[in-house]
Amino acid sequence: MAEGFFAPKPAPPLGANWAVVLTLMLLVVIGLGFRVSQLSAIGFAEDEVNKVEAIEAYGQGNIAVNAEHPMLMKALMFISVRFAGKLQRAGEAAGAETLYRLPNAIFGALTVVPLFLLTAAFFDRWTGLLAAGLWATGVNAITFNRIGKEDTLLVFFMLFAFYFYLRAKQTSPRDQQTRGRNYLLSGISFGLMLASKYFPHYLGLNSLYHHYFHVRQKEPGDPPGKTSRVFYVALVIAFLCTCERRASRSRRGACVRPGSRPRRCSCASTTTDSCGSRRSRSGNGACSPASFAPSPGRRSAGA
Repeated sequence: MAEGFFAPKPAPPLGANWAVVLTLMLLVVIGLGFRVSQLSAIGFAEDEVNKVEAIEAYGQGNIAVNAEHPMLMKALMFISVRFAGKLQRAGEAAGAETLYRLPNAIFGALTVVPLFLLTAAFFDRWTGLLAAGLWATGVNAITFNRIGKEDTLLVFFMLFAFYFYLRAKQTSPRDQQTRGRNYLLSGISFGLMLASKYFPHYLGLNSLYHHYFHVRQKEPGDPPGKTSRVFYVALVIAFLCTCERRASRSRRGACVRPGSRPRRCSCASTTTDSCGSRRSRSGNGACSPASFAPSPGRRSAGA
């Protein structure tokens, strides 16, 4: 084997081995069970409160709150909360913490799939299943997946991005269709990764690895195998489709903080201003600060 050359395993057809597929499905179920069990037992941590306030602002049409963090995870939380509203009208009920944390718990459990694929590509299926099993039952992974932090989605899409980029580099430049499809999927995954958390250096580290370690032995007469433009176009489009756009309008009767753009108070007992702080209506029609409290009977994550 030449220096600087490393050949991962060819992509295995998962459908040919139902034992592997069923094992992965079982690990997803086990991992999900660990992640959703008593998800509301501990109240919101400080950073989660910021996400809660942002999602409440989304419901009022203000998507500029908590704009220093990407929008993808908060959008999933917003969908979860809205869907829960329909369940509550149907007679079902769930704790507030569960609703906000459920998307991360689901994606955390599903992470066993890209982790298996990437590990199996470099080693073998059984090593991939071992890695997937450690993720499904690992305390650290479960802990992070049970809170409203962007790292869960970052890891999920990053592993898929690395895997599809690896397969694209493994594919002969003569097979433009397969190579282009893998570049497309990798670009979309990288775009969603950046929309989950602003960590662009992972893109650079991936490129640096493939610059120094070639995963496919070049054959005589091969056309140039540079990264396809499809990859970069898909990355930018996926990121822009899920990134946050600042939009707020100044209206009469707005709650204004110094340095913030104003937003009108709603007539409800509590509302959210343009800074993302929960506020309550006072007797004179002005907005007075109101602290956020977790659900009754639950301990704070910081306690």
